[in-house]
Amino acid sequence: MRAAADSDHQECPDIATEIGEDPARFLDHALFDGDTDAKLRAQARIRGIDHVHVVEGWIEAETQLDRGPRQEVIKRLNQRKAHLEANGERPDELNVDRDAVEPTESVVTWADREDGEHRELTVRNSGVSA
Repeated sequence: MRAAADSDHQECPDIATEIGEDPARFLDHALFDGDTDAKLRAQARIRGIDHVHVVEGWIEAETQLDRGPRQEVIKRLNQRKAHLEANGERPDELNVDRDAVEPTESVVTWADREDGEHRELTVRNSGVSA
């Protein structure tokens, strides 16, 4: 753990290399002492974690922070870990059978044009797009 040279939070470069992000960016704030935006960002990011190893990296980062470990943060991370273990992790690639998706068609009619004419626009979707 080290202080970032150009920011106001500590950094966890080893954890960042391991999990692909630096949890200290979200965690090294006064999450329970008035910084509502930082708290909401941290909570939203924790809810969005899709892999157990990432949660474990966050727990490790929280324990390394000068201000941590905070029991409320550890509790939320453990809840997310339990959810992922119970429900499964989200795959990196969603397997969608693109041929099984039915094409759709939308028709829009504008009847309130100044010139009094009705104009129709048809949009066809050929299926799932990436």
